[in-house]
Amino acid sequence: KKIRDSNNPSRVMSFQAHGVGLNSYGLETIEGYHPMTSKRYREYFWQMIEPWRKSSFWTPIDLKQHRPSYVTSVIPFLHRENWEFGDFVDIEMFSLVNGKYVVSRDKLTDSSLALVSGPSDSWTALSTIEKVFTNVKANFTGRRHAFLYKNPEVLPRIFTVSKVLSFESGSEVLGALSKASLSELHQSAFVEQNSLFLPLVRELDLGSPKVELKQYSGDRMSINIGHSKKPSVLIVTNTYSPYWDCFVDGAETEIFPVNHAFWGVLLPPEAKEVIFKYSSPRKGIIGTN
Repeated sequence: KKIRDSNNPSRVMSFQAHGVGLNSYGLETIEGYHPMTSKRYREYFWQMIEPWRKSSFWTPIDLKQHRPSYVTSVIPFLHRENWEFGDFVDIEMFSLVNGKYVVSRDKLTDSSLALVSGPSDSWTALSTIEKVFTNVKANFTGRRHAFLYKNPEVLPRIFTVSKVLSFESGSEVLGALSKASLSELHQSAFVEQNSLFLPLVRELDLGSPKVELKQYSGDRMSINIGHSKKPSVLIVTNTYSPYWDCFVDGAETEIFPVNHAFWGVLLPPEAKEVIFKYSSPRKGIIGTN
């Protein structure tokens, strides 16, 4: 409830479970609803779990259960009382996608994660009868056996950058993101060379004004921009989609893919407000017959 009611949007990731379960609590998840997950975001997620794919925990059953392009949940098919989250997920890319919390049934021992709450023992450490009683109790209380961890290094959902890095392809963007430090991810926009946005910024001296989120809902977002005499690039780590419109001080402005899967907007000097509005993909289709 505290996460859901917070004024600052953040995402939660499940470990050892399908992330869509957390959506029922009104939380934004890293995994998202599978049918609505874009190709760009699936590719980002696939790169983010590269540590898992290169580890001994990645077994043939994983590939049988999930086609590579559709893996959007981290579920090791092993049972252990303690896990290192970093063995499965690139922590910096997790921070970039606004991943602030992790929910796990077993204990996570990463020094980069801070325990918020949880039971005394991992789920795997419980006996069969203890698991039965725990589940029965949960049916009446709604309190599941789960550990909640916080990522102190999480990047905000919205921020500006003063540097633009270009790459020949989306795969090169993803590779560069996986090698970048957290500070580089916070200060730079990673874009493809064929982006129509690049010619606009090659010779610009960019600034990095402060931003403040004023309104955030499923179909509208309003952002105040701090004073800057220089142009800048605004990044919003919401999944890129052609069905969102952007207005900078009332003027319609293009949204371009940045960091492969997210929103980027070029802000002119002295920009004060940015508004995003969702435009239904059925707009213009209903009634045309």
